[in-house]
Amino acid sequence: MILVPSVLPNLFRFQEQQRIKDAIKPLFTRAGNDEQLRQRMKERGDSPLEIQERMQACHRFELDAAASEIPYIYIDNTGALEASVDDVMEVLRPYLTPSLTPPQ
Repeated sequence: MILVPSVLPNLFRFQEQQRIKDAIKPLFTRAGNDEQLRQRMKERGDSPLEIQERMQACHRFELDAAASEIPYIYIDNTGALEASVDDVMEVLRPYLTPSLTPPQ
């Protein structure tokens, strides 16, 4: 489930109230370095204005995440999408039921 950061404190409080330990795993995928991000957007045909706006938004998202009190697990998206998916699955695999765990 994808949630905006503003709802996570409420979920953490609910988790505490229910005495559920470690049920929430907040992940934050970093976009990679500026040049990688800019190149990806150029390759998919984004306009210079779209690229500039997206770069600014990514910087804001990363600053907001770092300043928040949310204990994010950071995933670096610096290569192929498949590598980032593998990184996410490594984090989540211990919490998935066997029927939901994709083959390795």
